[in-house]
Amino acid sequence: MSSASPSASMASFRANAKDELNRYQVRIDRFVRMIPAVKKGDCLAFTHFPGRALEVRRGKTVLGTIPGNDFGRLFVSRYVGSIPPTQDLKKGLLGLSRNV
Repeated sequence: MSSASPSASMASFRANAKDELNRYQVRIDRFVRMIPAVKKGDCLAFTHFPGRALEVRRGKTVLGTIPGNDFGRLFVSRYVGSIPPTQDLKKGLLGLSRNV
C-alpha cells in the first residue's frame, strides 16, 4: 500500500475547495508535505478539532496540525462532501452502505 500521490491529493482538495482554492493553498501544501509514504501496517489518523485545527498522526506520533476550522471542514468534505472520491466510499464512511 502506498500513500496517495500529491497530485491526487491536490485534485481532491481542488474539487472541494472550488473557487476558494487560493485561500487554502498554503495549508494544503503543508498538509501534503507532512503525509509520509505509507507502508503495510501503518495507521494514519486525521482528527478535526472543530473551531481549532486538523491533526495528523502516524500511529501515536503527531506529524503536525493544520490550523483553522475551515481547513478541517474542507478535509472532511473530501470524503463526505458533495464531491467525494466515490459515492460508495462516502456512503460507507457515513454508515449508509454495507459494501465498504
